[in-house]
Amino acid sequence: MKAFKNILVFGVVMMGMGGLSHAATQYQAEFVVSGTPEDYDSNDGFDYTAITGITAVFTVPDTLTHTDDDDYGEATVTRYYDSLSLDSLVAHTSTGDIVLPKGSDPLTDLALANVYDPAPGTTKKHVLYIDSYGIDVPTFQVELITDEGHANHGNLIKAGTPNLNLPNDQLLPTFTSAIDPSQLFSSSSAKLVSDSFRFADGVAYFDIASVQILPVPEPASLGLMGLGGLVMLRRNRA
Repeated sequence: MKAFKNILVFGVVMMGMGGLSHAATQYQAEFVVSGTPEDYDSNDGFDYTAITGITAVFTVPDTLTHTDDDDYGEATVTRYYDSLSLDSLVAHTSTGDIVLPKGSDPLTDLALANVYDPAPGTTKKHVLYIDSYGIDVPTFQVELITDEGHANHGNLIKAGTPNLNLPNDQLLPTFTSAIDPSQLFSSSSAKLVSDSFRFADGVAYFDIASVQILPVPEPASLGLMGLGGLVMLRRNRA
């Protein structure tokens, strides 16, 4: 019994100490299906046509890793980042919720684009694009766009011409389902797609419904947990 208490207390200590050096923001985004999903294989055990929505949970570290830049004809500057993670993806269906697989080696990339010299007939815009994929998981993509002239244009990313694009301190704008997403974005969409080799063959499109930040223990609180655990260990040894 005493050994079990020591193990439990040690876990509290490590949680507290780990929290002192790690900070990140976890977002939960809700999506509702748009249009009619397409299912290309009725025998693979997953029915895309039954999907009604999806819940995605992302973790964004305080410091993103810059990986690459593109400049297409000096019309678009795109900066790429990684180190995000898609923690969970739950498909809501007419027959219940289905937790989609995380896979053995999933990747989540972020692209921030500034279209400052668009083709004739199109509009200047800022784009925030998240792409989560892997060798044995479905691909999940989120695209948020603000056109020039939109009330929220300039707030989606830190864009400059020709300066490279930077994420905001809070990567994703948060809002509830009571707010029309068109107040924040000119367009907002998501896509779940795969083939039979990675997951199940089909595709579904979504509209974004809400984004919230999930509560996490404050570093100071975690530090107190660690200190409290040390005191408990000392008492147990005394």
